[in-house]
Amino acid sequence: PKAKVLVMKFLREIKREKLADSWLEDLRSSCESGCESLLAAALELSKNLPDVNPGQTITYAVFPSHVDVSVDGKAIGTLQGPNASRGILAAVFGDRAPRQLREDLLRPLNRVKN
Repeated sequence: PKAKVLVMKFLREIKREKLADSWLEDLRSSCESGCESLLAAALELSKNLPDVNPGQTITYAVFPSHVDVSVDGKAIGTLQGPNASRGILAAVFGDRAPRQLREDLLRPLNRVKN
């Protein structure tokens, strides 16, 4: 029920299309309920994603009622509803989240692979 912040710092360049496709696939794979509205909103928000370069960050401010998404501190959109909050967290840390992503995000900073 508390707010959470997830900051992802990129170590390599990723084109917008690949980033959006991966993000939507991770949400689709991990979604358990309310998926249609979450995926439709995520598809619209994904159109605002830029190409990312090493050192850039994507921040998810996760609240019980919504998720604010920003790139390098610039807001790019909001996903509304409790399904958005659960969906984002499940896509990153849930049982169906990509194993490598989950491991990379949970790895101590001094052990990050390049």
